[in-house]
Amino acid sequence: MSESIYNSDAYIEWYLGCMATNEKNGRFNVERNLKDYMRSFPSLVSFLEYVRYQTESNKILDIGAGKAVGINELAGDPLGEGLDFTATGLVAPYNSTDEPNKVPYLTTSGEFLAGVTDESIGGVLSLHSITYTPSRQKTVNALDRVLVPGGIVMTKVIETITSGHKGLFITKADEFEPHFKGKGYDTASQIGSFSAILVARKPGGRATISAQQLLQKRL
Repeated sequence: MSESIYNSDAYIEWYLGCMATNEKNGRFNVERNLKDYMRSFPSLVSFLEYVRYQTESNKILDIGAGKAVGINELAGDPLGEGLDFTATGLVAPYNSTDEPNKVPYLTTSGEFLAGVTDESIGGVLSLHSITYTPSRQKTVNALDRVLVPGGIVMTKVIETITSGHKGLFITKADEFEPHFKGKGYDTASQIGSFSAILVARKPGGRATISAQQLLQKRL
């Protein structure tokens, strides 16, 4: 297939339907808790402080939140004080109307972010979720649409493809970075043996801290 087919809404929606079926069948680990977030993102506290004090929005969007255990624990923890959280995923684990004490959950993907208002988000978290996108450009376009100037993305992506990834799209950190940099983002990444952390800061806003400083936990 050509790249243009992978970028088409029809193809992406078909692929996401397959991913949702895989999730329902237990192919993916969606049981993340707050300890998993802290372990996966060593600079999570700096990320939260950046959104809390240095952006025009206190809203954090967790893309691909799975069962949303981790993001709900974060929202109820002192670490999340003063921040407004929303989760997204392909398979909603609960109805936000029926469970108002939990963070709002939108059934959408990183390529579309349906239901998220333009320039409303101060920070985006993504733990092994947008790495599966068939369209890097659509995903970065959607992130850019919802972030306020100076908003930040912190994502963990897969770097080592194994037999367990057969049939899946995998986007690595250095494959995302050109799309962010093309929009003027400041980026930094930390590459590990299996996965990588990528930080991308949208231009504008009042903060002067760099993506590299955020990645290295220096505020």
